This record gives sequence, C-alpha cells and structure tokens, in this order.
Amino acid sequence: MKKIPEVIKAPTKQPLEKQVEARLSNKIKTIGGHTWKFASPNSRGVSDRIVIINGRVIFVEVKRDGGKMTPLQEKFRRTVLDNRGEFTCVTGYTGVDNFVDNLLKQVKSHSFERFTD
Repeated sequence: MKKIPEVIKAPTKQPLEKQVEARLSNKIKTIGGHTWKFASPNSRGVSDRIVIINGRVIFVEVKRDGGKMTPLQEKFRRTVLDNRGEFTCVTGYTGVDNFVDNLLKQVKSHSFERFTD
C-alpha cells in the first residue's frame, strides 16, 4: 500500500507594503478623506502617507505584517507628537481597517481623539 503524502499548505502570502498603502488610500477616499504619499528627499524617516479628513492632518507610517519602524521613523514620530501633531503606524490590512474604522467613528460622532501611537 502506497503512503499518500500529507497535503502541505502553502504559506499565506502577506501583502506587500505598497498593497497595504493602496488599501489605506482607497479606504480613506471612500470615507471622504485624502491621502498623499509623503516623500522628502532630504529627510529620511518621514511617514509614508499624510491623511487629511474633516480638518485633521494625520501622519501615517505603513508597514506590512510583522514590519517595525526604523529608529529614524521613531524619531520622526516623536517630532510629530512633540509638536502636538497626529501620528499612527498601521500594520497590514487589519491595521488599516482598524485605523479607518476608528477614524470614521470619530468623524461621525464629531469626537476628536488624537492618534498618538
């Protein structure tokens, strides 16, 4: 009797950072906001996106699942927060979905909870 090999599941492919960024941009657009890719050639470590919605400006660092901010990105985050700005780091599709859901709730309820993570 031949032994039938076990089925080996291929690992679930995690989305690339650019795919996570695209999801963020699309979801923000659907709730009436805007996103811009933030590139500053002379300043390394700046966040990936700037989100503007309902009078708020939020700097957003985007990471794929398992990604971590670099020391320069942490420094940029601290600079934004020290200047009373809003900053968040979203990780993967789940992070994007949670951020946008939270933001939408705040917009609908007219509440203002700063993003400081």
